[in-house]
Amino acid sequence: SVELMKEFGALSTLLAGVHLELTRNRNDGILRGLVVRISKLSLRLVGETCEHRGELQLALARMIFESFVNVEWLIEGPDSRFRAFTIGGMRADRDLWQRIRSNIDARGGEVLPIEARMLRSLEGKFSLAGVEVREILGSRHNNWPSFEDRLADVTLTVRDYSVFQMGSHAIHGTWMDLATYHLKTDGSFEGHLSWSLERPH
Repeated sequence: SVELMKEFGALSTLLAGVHLELTRNRNDGILRGLVVRISKLSLRLVGETCEHRGELQLALARMIFESFVNVEWLIEGPDSRFRAFTIGGMRADRDLWQRIRSNIDARGGEVLPIEARMLRSLEGKFSLAGVEVREILGSRHNNWPSFEDRLADVTLTVRDYSVFQMGSHAIHGTWMDLATYHLKTDGSFEGHLSWSLERPH
């Protein structure tokens, strides 16, 4: 029911142990953002479960689990982890920024209106994070560890890496995802167009 979804989302917020008051501190903002993400994804997970859409449950569970681990990893370590989180999460944006600047340089400095808007948006997010473009450009890893390493650092009760790994089938559309949810495989291969109920083993 809708009320159950609301309760589940509220519980997720309480379990994360972070309040949602207004803050001007970036690190607190990161934690609040992660808590909101967990709450939204938790509500959606309950919704997909009620609708018997197993195809989406594992993907959502993986995203929720990773967000919980990130909250725990950030809280339990030094402030430098927050910087690693922000810069480590900007790699795709850094590459896009560089591609746009390269295209501008190739045209002799002419900036297209869409490029100006995209650069403004990207640089606004960099500034909000408290980092400069040159810091992002000079970075490759910035002490942002793999998920497996972050998981090993935290004190969560559930520290099973397989929870994360199983969700990657749903995220990436691997053979296991296709064979489980999207194909009928009784000697031949036929598309399975209806949703599937996720059944625990």
